[in-house]
Amino acid sequence: ETKDLKVGQPQLPAWSKQIRKGTRIEYYWNEEWEWCPGEVVEDPVQVLNELIVTVRFDADGETHRIPFQSDEKARWRPG
Repeated sequence: ETKDLKVGQPQLPAWSKQIRKGTRIEYYWNEEWEWCPGEVVEDPVQVLNELIVTVRFDADGETHRIPFQSDEKARWRPG
């Protein structure tokens, strides 16, 4: 039995193309903070194979610019 393996750069999930200013997302920060909900406060910027997403987090109101990379897509989910 053979399996077709996808070769090349992993892709961002389809829903990432819908991220805009005002979009609600959740980001997995770490084991202590876990899933952190927030709001995208600027339209994302595409830089090579990643999106730079500016998120204001609900818990502390802090704003962070975070790269959304295909190899870390499991850390993101729609809010």
